[in-house]
Amino acid sequence: MKAKKPFVLARSVCMAICFLLLVAVCWSFFLVQQRSYAQVGKEVKEKIKSFVNPESVTQEELEKYQKELNAMDFKFAIPSEFQEKANSTTLDLSKVYISPINQYENRSEWLSYSVQERVALSQVPSELLGELSTDELIVTCLNYNLLGDIGLYNSLQQGFDILKKQYNGFQELLKRKDAGSRLLALYKAIDFNELYEKDRFSSIRMNTIHMLLAEESVLRSLKDREVKDFINECYAKGKELLESKSGGFRYTNEVYVGLRCLCLHDSSIKRAIERDDSLKKFVTEGAQFISIDEIDDTTVGELSVLIQERYLRERDRV
Repeated sequence: MKAKKPFVLARSVCMAICFLLLVAVCWSFFLVQQRSYAQVGKEVKEKIKSFVNPESVTQEELEKYQKELNAMDFKFAIPSEFQEKANSTTLDLSKVYISPINQYENRSEWLSYSVQERVALSQVPSELLGELSTDELIVTCLNYNLLGDIGLYNSLQQGFDILKKQYNGFQELLKRKDAGSRLLALYKAIDFNELYEKDRFSSIRMNTIHMLLAEESVLRSLKDREVKDFINECYAKGKELLESKSGGFRYTNEVYVGLRCLCLHDSSIKRAIERDDSLKKFVTEGAQFISIDEIDDTTVGELSVLIQERYLRERDRV
């Protein structure tokens, strides 16, 4: 076998050195990026924890608020902005279906029925289902007699899965092609303070809206522009809840629906979520609650950077 010529050996050595240098540079960049994400994540965590300290409410204040709630109408307090922007062809309140037998207007009769009978009595008449516009159907669903059952299970997602199976209003709504865009319009129109002050069951209704928005069929129906609008709205509402320190609503629901959306629409964000077991379970299974400390600093940092760069409007970036 002939020996390799000196210049061939030299070229091979140079190529090997260049390759090793390239690997070293790439690895160094990776480590710097990892440290950067971890640092960002640590800062984000500290900022969130500085807000998560709900103001204490006295027993007297609770009793006063309960009296105010009891005096309110049981029907869904439709956000004024949503109602103003909808015209009579998309939201005719006279067409919204309210079960004539319910626990508020005929309590003694309602209590005389079994659970199965109450479910049957609360269905939307089949001849009306197809006649309701999507806006009217949304409002009808948010007036479902057994809406409060969403909170009786291990998680809101599990509770909503039960409601979907038992109520034809939800089943019809989730078939509508414009369900995503109309639910997004409702979500954007919601003012937490207005809902809290005017809706007797504001937390239950907000939980239901979140679970409707978290449905895969709803999220997949959103166009790219709507996805960006939705993420910005989740961010703005979550930030508002954190900074207000109000116990009325939980910011984690905004995190949940926002990440559910991104997991379906952004492969990079999906990979980041799936690398963290706690976060993956929270997003995919609808775990009831997750502490920011359960999530790795690097994952928090990477998600924060990706969301800011790809989705948040300039004015919302931090």
